Amino acid sequence: MECKIGLVNNEGGKNIPLRVTAGNMFQTTSPIKIGTRFKMSIENATECYIYVFGRDTNNTSFVLFPYLKTGETVSKHSPYCGITGYRLFPKAQSFEADNIGNSDQIAIVVSKDELDYNALNQAISRSSRSDYLGKINEALRSILD
Repeated sequence: MECKIGLVNNEGGKNIPLRVTAGNMFQTTSPIKIGTRFKMSIENATECYIYVFGRDTNNTSFVLFPYLKTGETVSKHSPYCGITGYRLFPKAQSFEADNIGNSDQIAIVVSKDELDYNALNQAISRSSRSDYLGKINEALRSILD
């Protein structure tokens, strides 16, 4: 599967420069200023399901997309991207660089098949790995076996 992924600053709509650090890992070329609101851009070439997870300050994971509003148990947003092309996530919300810690980590999981993203998120949080990439890979192996 192939997707192009980026970050787009809400103010002006310009891309936030990224560099490849290793394999499928990317990092901004410079820190994002606290308070900056941005979205993730994804361009998919085939129909797929897209899920976005984030590492919390206590090294557990949380679901960033499909977005659940407070009190909701089922998301009104679908991870299914049947139409190929360019889109910004999340549609009606934005990410914001906060003042907690000195970096944030997000994971984008793209799949041909629908995944139980809540179970995947729980598996990520339960992982004994210390690094977030390791947690993601271990959790994906556990649900795909």
